Amino acid sequence: MSLTISPEGVAELSDVPEGQWVKTDSGICWDDSGGLYSGQGTWTWFGDSGIEVKFEDSAVIFWAWPGKFGSYNWSEFKMVNCRGDRTWGMRLTCGSAGTVDLPPCKVE
Repeated sequence: MSLTISPEGVAELSDVPEGQWVKTDSGICWDDSGGLYSGQGTWTWFGDSGIEVKFEDSAVIFWAWPGKFGSYNWSEFKMVNCRGDRTWGMRLTCGSAGTVDLPPCKVE
C-alpha cells in the first residue's frame, strides 16, 4: 500500500483498501469493503490528527500514530477497521512531516 499526497489536495493511491469511515460512540473507524484501489483521489485534513482521502466510492481516514505527551507522529499513518481485527499502516518514506528529515520525493 502506498499513498502520495501533494499540497494541492491531490492523492495518488496504490493498493489502498476501499471502504467508508464511520463515526461510532468510541470514535471513528473504517468499514472496509475488501477491495483494493489504485489510482487518483483527493485529500483534506481531518482535524489535527488525520487526513481524509476520497477516491471512487470510498472515503477513508488515515490517522497519525500517537506520539508522546498527546502529540502526533506524522511519520506513520494507520487505519483501523470497525471490527477491530485489521489495522493497516504505512511509514513516511520521503518528504517532510515536520518531525522527521527525509530525502525529497522523486517527481516523475
